[in-house]
Amino acid sequence: MSVTPVAAPPAGPAVVWSIIQGHTRYWVTNAAVRLGVFSALQGGARSAAELAATLPASPEHLEVLLDALVGVGLLDRAGDAYVLGDVAAEFLVPGRERYMGELVLHSPGRHENWPLLAETVQSGRPAHPVDEDVRFWRDIAAAAFTTQLALARRTAQLAGLAGDAPLRILDLGAGAAPWSVALLEALPNATAVANDLPGVADLARDAAKVHGVGARLTVQEGDFQLSGFDAAGFDVVVLANVVRTEGTECAPRLLLRAASWLKPDGALLVADYFLDEDRRAAQTALLLGATMMANTRRGRTFTVERHRGWLRDCGFDRVEVLEPVPMAQVLVCRRG
Repeated sequence: MSVTPVAAPPAGPAVVWSIIQGHTRYWVTNAAVRLGVFSALQGGARSAAELAATLPASPEHLEVLLDALVGVGLLDRAGDAYVLGDVAAEFLVPGRERYMGELVLHSPGRHENWPLLAETVQSGRPAHPVDEDVRFWRDIAAAAFTTQLALARRTAQLAGLAGDAPLRILDLGAGAAPWSVALLEALPNATAVANDLPGVADLARDAAKVHGVGARLTVQEGDFQLSGFDAAGFDVVVLANVVRTEGTECAPRLLLRAASWLKPDGALLVADYFLDEDRRAAQTALLLGATMMANTRRGRTFTVERHRGWLRDCGFDRVEVLEPVPMAQVLVCRRG
């Protein structure tokens, strides 16, 4: 008996609409963060008119924004009153442990680069690169602190970095030093050196004081591709979300320099968002690669296997891949 094949349904426009609406989703969320909508709603349900008087804002225009946020899934509505959705309550209320509002503002890089992306692809250079923009790096370091702290704390647990050993830690491109803070919390007799550019590195000192580990943290300012560190070596060296900023040519050199400051039995931690081998599934890393291209002269995202090759050249023959939180991975690299 013959079977007539069933034709696949024709392609629909849903993906194209999701792309178009993605622009709207981002900007209504950006506006809500800047206006203080999520903070104003943390006390409970409020109408658009009540919120408008608090923010302040045009009641008519604010209602449109609030309705859009309901459509996005960040707010809910009961009659005329708006309330925080679960995601907004967890991640977009200032002061919450996992706050991501500042990341909404700064993670895309400089906004004026995006309308010029086609020109960037043609020329090979972004119109407004952030590579030497200390203000940008300061903002993104502060914005990323809470999410990176949670990642680093979980990594310390999974990698067995806890206990009373007096380990020495080097945190390169540390930003506000969430990794130093997490490791010093887990290792009460450890000390850390946090490195970043002048104008950014002071964030590390402030964060360490707030979290009660300031006495065990030293801040060393400077470019990690040029600076020198204690030749006696460190037990742990951290490269968190910095290898991708260095591009194809400079990333191996950074890993080699990091390895040179590590004791023979020490551990190198490389945290990032890694591409999958066929460059299809790891959407966060794929889109982050586009963000790096749009905003930096050489930044790119790479696969784990690309890192493994570079790490072998640095003498690391043991590389364990951890995924402490969804989508974010950490390579724990050791010799021998």
